[in-house]
Amino acid sequence: MPSRVMAAVAGVSLYLGLNPALQRRVDLDGLKVGSVNRARSSASGIGGKGQGSYVAALQLATAPEAFAADGAAPPPRLCQFLGAGSEGDLLAGLLWARTGGGAGVDDLWVRVASPCRICTTLVDVA
Repeated sequence: MPSRVMAAVAGVSLYLGLNPALQRRVDLDGLKVGSVNRARSSASGIGGKGQGSYVAALQLATAPEAFAADGAAPPPRLCQFLGAGSEGDLLAGLLWARTGGGAGVDDLWVRVASPCRICTTLVDVA
């Protein structure tokens, strides 16, 4: 294993995001199948099981109960293959913002040529 990777994962809690996604939510005022539906609102967020676990670990790491007896919790790190295109860029930005953008946040992210996966949820709010 390359020394860069070994140094990056020493003493951390590692999360593997092997299938990241940009999660889109679209709110509709009554879904009409076979018709044009206008969205009331939409939002984008972080998707993927590994990414969701990582975000949860970030939240838990700030809870007082998460700290060991020595007062230190292992910092969570995300290792992922991140898709190309504007969706991949948006997902990277959302993850970066969630972590506070500290040094080394994206050391274990590998950008790939394939487009980022998009999961869309339609919500009938009527």
